[in-house]
Amino acid sequence: MAPAIPKKKWLEKPAPTIKISEAEIQDQLNDLLEAYGIEYIRIPDGVWRWIMFNAPATIQAYFKKTFQGIPDNVCFLPIDDKYYLAIKLELKTATGQLHGRQKYFAKTQNWIISRSTDDNIRIINEFLDKAKTMRRKL
Repeated sequence: MAPAIPKKKWLEKPAPTIKISEAEIQDQLNDLLEAYGIEYIRIPDGVWRWIMFNAPATIQAYFKKTFQGIPDNVCFLPIDDKYYLAIKLELKTATGQLHGRQKYFAKTQNWIISRSTDDNIRIINEFLDKAKTMRRKL
């Protein structure tokens, strides 16, 4: 019986895939935002975990009501002396999936999903360009 895959294919090595964690994507984004002087709000996963396991139920309820539905980062750029432009940026790995209420919020609030450090650079550069354009028009 002949093999299903020709021998040549056996000798070829698959292309290496670069696996980068969400924490590494977040670290690179933090550095990028700092380098550009972009203000942002971020509630680290560890803070969420601590609140859910250690805080009283009333604090947990308040925290959920106030902050649930906020993506990993909300970034702000001034467009004049009073107003800011903002983007909601959720970070996921290349294979990471939105879960729970994230699916709802991502769709209804138009979150931007970044899956790599290259995505971070592209998204932040687009954000800077959009803010610059808006400043010129004001």
